[in-house]
This record gives sequence, structure tokens and C-alpha cells, in this order.
Amino acid sequence: MIMLLLMLHLLVPSSSEVVFMKEPVDSEVLAGKTTKRFDCILKASSLSVTVNWIHTDQNEREREYPFDEITKTKETYKIVGKTSEGDFSLIISNATETDAGVFQCKVRQEDGFVAYSTKGTLTVLFPPADGYPQCSSSKLQNGKTELNCIVDSKASKVNMNWTKRGESKSLGQDAQVRELSTTITLNDNDNGVVFRCSISGESVDSDMFCNITPMSLPPSVSFQTGLTETSVAIGGSVTLKCDSIGKPYISTLRWFYGDRPIERTSGRFR
Repeated sequence: MIMLLLMLHLLVPSSSEVVFMKEPVDSEVLAGKTTKRFDCILKASSLSVTVNWIHTDQNEREREYPFDEITKTKETYKIVGKTSEGDFSLIISNATETDAGVFQCKVRQEDGFVAYSTKGTLTVLFPPADGYPQCSSSKLQNGKTELNCIVDSKASKVNMNWTKRGESKSLGQDAQVRELSTTITLNDNDNGVVFRCSISGESVDSDMFCNITPMSLPPSVSFQTGLTETSVAIGGSVTLKCDSIGKPYISTLRWFYGDRPIERTSGRFR
């Protein structure tokens, strides 16, 4: 008889039971925007439950928000689920730094049984301030050049990368930071060339970048082979040579006859 009673007790479920069907998970939100749902969907053995939300801020200060306070007085906190179906999910609008931290759902049944959901961490992202990112460069003692890119200290970390004009390959490794430096070796062909720092990420609404020209020397040209006086018989041909070097690299040379430019194939000129 005693053994039978014990077996019956094990087979009968406890009268106090809460099962969370969906629970809070970590999420991010841009400052001033609305969060994704912090889920709190449950099934309880009792039809009468009290559901509160617990918020622990970044300074480890904990506050418990009763359901009535959220629905009646807390303007930026809102229960969005159908409570009659056990959905007490929460969203936060116009998120600020004070909303960052850990959220947890607390359920109390009428018999006093209390259950807690898992915890979800809210990270509030702050976009870079106007005027950022900012680019700078400096000469190093080893002859190399350091490129530096920063966002303001209040901004969230962003993805940063440096590229050279006309090239898509990053200089160095991309990183999620507030400041990124990369060291390069400049040559004569880099004179006047623009280098760009681009930033992206959840806190950046659109493409943001800054440009810098670390080598900006005045252009220089020297002729290795100049024109000299020559003569040719009427009806004959003559070859004139012009050879030059320049910084930055000379990509185009043009011949002139008097003040008139000579096209590559123009009448008697070839």
C-alpha cells in the first residue's frame, strides 16, 4: 500500500508548474528606436498568474516592473502579446542608454509558486556624431606612414576598414572598433592619391567615410630626352623623341605643333 501511494504521487504532476514556450534573448537597438520583442510566452498550471518584468541596468541596479505599471504608466514599455493566451512579451520604444541591461520575465502563480525565464541582454547602440569618422596621417621614424581613423568616444563600436582609391582590397584587417590605425609604405606613385576610411554596422544608417591624402607633394616633371634642332629634306620624314619622368606618374603625353595639339593620327603626323 505504501509503495502504491508513492508511485501514484510520482505520476501526478505538480499543481505548481510554469513552462516557458519562448523566452528573452539578447538583442541590439539603435538609440531612439524600438526594440525587438523580449518574448515571455508561457503555459501555467494555474489560470491566475502575475507576470512582472525585471530589469538590471549596466550598473547592476535591479528594478522590477509590475504588469500594471507597464500597461498603465510606463510610456516606453509595452506588453505586445495576448495575455489571455499566456503571451506577456515586451517591447521598448525610444530606447535610451538607461534601458540597456538584462531583462527577465518573472511569473507568480496564485499559490505562491514563482518561476523565472532566461535572461536577455539589451545593447543600445549609438551612432557616430556629426563630423565622424575623422581621418589623419603621420610619418613614422622608420619612414612608413600611419593612417588613423576614429569615431567619437560615445559612439558604439563600428566596422572600420581602410582602402586606397581605385582598389577594393582593404589595407590591413577590418575591425569592430572606435579607432583603427594601419601602417603603409608610400611610393612616388602615391603622391596625390586618396585613401579612405569607411565605417559600417548596426549603429550606422548609411555609408559613412572620410578621405585623406597622406602624400601631397607639388607635381614635378623632368625631361630625360628633350627636343633639339634638326633639319630634313623637303618630302622627307623625321622622328622626334620626348622622354620624361614625373611625380606622380605621367600617364599622358601630348605633342603640339605651334599652339595646336597634334592628334595621334593627324594628317602627316604619326
